[in-house]
Amino acid sequence: AIVTGGSVKNVCGAFFPNAQSITGNRVLISGGNVETARAYSQHSSREEYSDNVIIMSGGSAGALQFAERIHLAGAGFNGTIEGVENIAGQALECGSVGLCDSIDIYGSQITATSLSARVALNFHLMNGLLTEDTPMVTLGGTLTLSKDLTLSFDALDSMEWKPGDSVTLVNAKESMGIATELLAREYNIYRYGDPAKTVMATARLELNQDNTLLMLTVLWAALASIALKEPATGTLGLLVLAGLAARRRRM
Repeated sequence: AIVTGGSVKNVCGAFFPNAQSITGNRVLISGGNVETARAYSQHSSREEYSDNVIIMSGGSAGALQFAERIHLAGAGFNGTIEGVENIAGQALECGSVGLCDSIDIYGSQITATSLSARVALNFHLMNGLLTEDTPMVTLGGTLTLSKDLTLSFDALDSMEWKPGDSVTLVNAKESMGIATELLAREYNIYRYGDPAKTVMATARLELNQDNTLLMLTVLWAALASIALKEPATGTLGLLVLAGLAARRRRM
């Protein structure tokens, strides 16, 4: 199913009541207004449905649900997602997003009234777009991230990180609840598109005092001109201290 403009009440990528196996379907939304988009999966109580995906790169939608994966490609993305090439990039407006295994968020300028946080959230940080003042996602409602939430981060190969650099991942218009376990962990930012998943930086999640901004702040970053290897323990300690000092200067 492909929607490029106009207004559509319901879009469905896979629904055949008597079928034994439904797989590999895509709902592509690049413009217009869609009230509800579904790409049925096990979350619709249909075990025979698999690999049915919703990809939204433009327009607006009231609800995206039941997919195995949901891809949100906001402003500035220019590449390939599941066969969608050369996305021009524009702001996305979504209502509820959930009932899936994972949500992939690319670029910036994505607005949602509700986001399911019981799935894997994969943030793809795009070069030159994300700063403290440019959040990836703005939520109209509250968001609670539980301790069993799976988070992952990757970035373009050309993106350079420095200790103390930070990105606003979520700007919640109301309060946001984050499990202490998530804030205590350190997260790796991987090199985008590298099958070996080379680590570009190590960061930590932080909340501001009003619980409305969720930040990803870099503790350690690789030098772009050096082939990246796991640093020795002593070197890592010095880099982490440098990152903490940089953060204090910015506050």
